[in-house]
Amino acid sequence: MRKLVQKKIGNDLSDDIEKGFELERNAHQFLWDLGYLVFPRINLYAIRYRFGDYGESIDKMIVTDLDTFGISYGKFLEKRTFFIDCKRRSEQIFSQILRCKGISTLLGFDFLLILRESVPETVQQFADNFNIRLKAISSFEKSIRKREKGSFSLKSYKKVHEMFKFQNSYTREFIMKLSNSFLENNPFQRIKLIRIVYNDLKKHFNNLNDNKQKELCKYILLQTFQISLIAIADIASKTIHLSEYHFKNYIGFKLIGNIEFKKKLFAKIRVIEEGIELQDNNINYIKELSPTYSKQIKELVFQFRKNPNYVQKYLRFVDFLIHEYYLFEKKLEEREIKIEIGEVDREIFGKWNIKCLEILDKEKTYPLFLSELLA
Repeated sequence: MRKLVQKKIGNDLSDDIEKGFELERNAHQFLWDLGYLVFPRINLYAIRYRFGDYGESIDKMIVTDLDTFGISYGKFLEKRTFFIDCKRRSEQIFSQILRCKGISTLLGFDFLLILRESVPETVQQFADNFNIRLKAISSFEKSIRKREKGSFSLKSYKKVHEMFKFQNSYTREFIMKLSNSFLENNPFQRIKLIRIVYNDLKKHFNNLNDNKQKELCKYILLQTFQISLIAIADIASKTIHLSEYHFKNYIGFKLIGNIEFKKKLFAKIRVIEEGIELQDNNINYIKELSPTYSKQIKELVFQFRKNPNYVQKYLRFVDFLIHEYYLFEKKLEEREIKIEIGEVDREIFGKWNIKCLEILDKEKTYPLFLSELLA
């Protein structure tokens, strides 16, 4: 009898997971069909770094999760964000409304949609007062003409879910750092954080022998690559209006951060190394203090500014390649890509991928599967 009960519980859990995937998949396709680049299942963490006699350690707690999050860049690189929260049961409806409104306000999302099993009229009117859209799941799902492609395919959701079952303490830390890097509001700080995650993760990947761990790390590295492109697009969005004269040193200056503090630190280091005090008028601080990868960021941002109408298509193209082909080791189908993405300038996108990897990779030696993105 106990075995039968356990079996039933196991089946119910798998049914719940299946239904959850199905709903999130539909929300994902809904945003994709509106032209968004979509990221499912992002966690926001509270992180505390501790420093002691035995080195650095991290305390972390999950604050909340984002079921479906979409990003879109327009023809002037104007950015729009769309957050969909999916709940079949469990959470009380007003609690969900207030939680989602709080997330949306804190993270600065432009649009918010809540999907529920049912939406009473009183609740709908309450939500309308705060410009929150609610929709019953049944009517929402009827509006979706389901397709199974790329990142919104059920097979992709299941594949990623299976891979993430093999997380260990190392991969969990990388996932946590990458998630919070992605939600960092300042793109100049974000690209620095992502670059650290990428290089640490690449080193970890190169030392792995277990195939399941390698497969998971491979996918996280591909996510890191994607998220770095979003940071570059955000920088381009913030600078597209600048003249070439004002753009010239803007990125180097922003990447330096607290320039006054770093000027003093730089001067002290030079005094220690060379025994001389430096005069400000003899030093090009933008050149001396900017990170080594500033030039590559500036070049890629310039390309995004120059070709803003390609940016959203490029981001969706990379996402489609990863989730339709690389994830399943399938051969690329040009006709399929054209139907889903449209005409793609592979030469431009190949150059942009190279430049992005030059930004990320300290050693300029890319894992083989990432090198495939350059072709």
